[in-house]
Amino acid sequence: MASDTLPSADSRERAEARLARLSAALEASERRLQRLEVLYNVGRALNSTLDLSTVLNQTMALATQALDAHGSSLMLLDPEKRELTFEVPHGEAAGALKQLRMGLDEGIAGWVATHNEPVLLNDVRSDPRHAGRIDSATRFTTRSLLCVPLQVGTGGQTRTIGVLEVVNKREGGFTEDDLEWLRILGGQAAVAVENARLYENLRAQRDRIIKAQEEVRHELARNLHDGAAQVLGALILNLDNVRRLVKASPRKVAGELDYLENLARQAHQQVRQLLFELRPIILETQGLVPALQAYAQQIRAEAPFEVSLATEPIPPIAREAGAMIFAVIQEAVNNAKKHAQARYVWLRLRPVNGFIQVEVEDNGVGFDVGQTMETYDQRSSLGLINMRERATLLDGRLDIYSPRPDGERGTLVRLTVPLACISV
Repeated sequence: MASDTLPSADSRERAEARLARLSAALEASERRLQRLEVLYNVGRALNSTLDLSTVLNQTMALATQALDAHGSSLMLLDPEKRELTFEVPHGEAAGALKQLRMGLDEGIAGWVATHNEPVLLNDVRSDPRHAGRIDSATRFTTRSLLCVPLQVGTGGQTRTIGVLEVVNKREGGFTEDDLEWLRILGGQAAVAVENARLYENLRAQRDRIIKAQEEVRHELARNLHDGAAQVLGALILNLDNVRRLVKASPRKVAGELDYLENLARQAHQQVRQLLFELRPIILETQGLVPALQAYAQQIRAEAPFEVSLATEPIPPIAREAGAMIFAVIQEAVNNAKKHAQARYVWLRLRPVNGFIQVEVEDNGVGFDVGQTMETYDQRSSLGLINMRERATLLDGRLDIYSPRPDGERGTLVRLTVPLACISV
């Protein structure tokens, strides 16, 4: 009777098989839970700081651990050079990989960045896309890998900014679950990279604005010191002289008063010129063409060169756009004053095939545009950078020719702005 109560061999095998399946399912659930925890921790870290380097290094370490791999790399795309840079490598070959570059036509990572598709390979050496050069440079043998594109959305379009790669699973091969998990992590990393870049751009823009404001203040101080302040100082000294003449030689007072009146007019003109350049009210009330006409009149009164202005009627444009165009003209004219040693300056404003074209041309000594731009970060002035940034904000184009296109010495600054972007 006792033997009838014992489970049969088949029953024991079925129970053991069921237990094995439950154990495997439990292990799989634990792995998924671990990966979800990693994603949660990564997401929290990415949202808590803009210190991208620290967060991404931690992300790569977590990715390597969660996928039980020997290493991982985040590569960023350099679209101008069409290369990928190993920006955040992690693992055995991290030191050799740091800042190493590879072309978009090279390796599996280059293929992923070009085709915007993920790749799962458990036998890398059999794939003709594999870049053996990287293994040779790092003395690291790649056997298996996962690689996913890093993509962000801009203006309704998806843009690839790099790739995320994990190599050499320690036990077995990578699975589709591994690939899907890495794609999710890659999405988080891509957003973090883009946010950090935007933050750095904002900081750089803020620093440029602060530096530009300081430059304007210093320029205003120099102009006041060299202009109106000097004239007012002379005016005060001569008033004291007039006071003495009233008693000693009254007949000479009239001539001195004429001289004082001339000094006062000079100071008044210089202050008005400074106020006009800081904020041309006529630009806000009457528009760009009348503002240029008034500006040309102001320049003729004090500039060391002759000024010619040619304008044609233009459609109404937004006030902010007019202010930026006017600022580019001012900067170009100021550069001519300071550096050109020109006898003539020509200002032109005209509509051309759906664009507004502005030109400031001089017949001065000219300069080496390429060399100047290469060393511009070492200069205290931001004039050329300010002009280019304003052109970009207007969706326009700034061209600087020196010597001028006709072969003559001098400089031509040409701003071309699409009317569709600035019309009211």
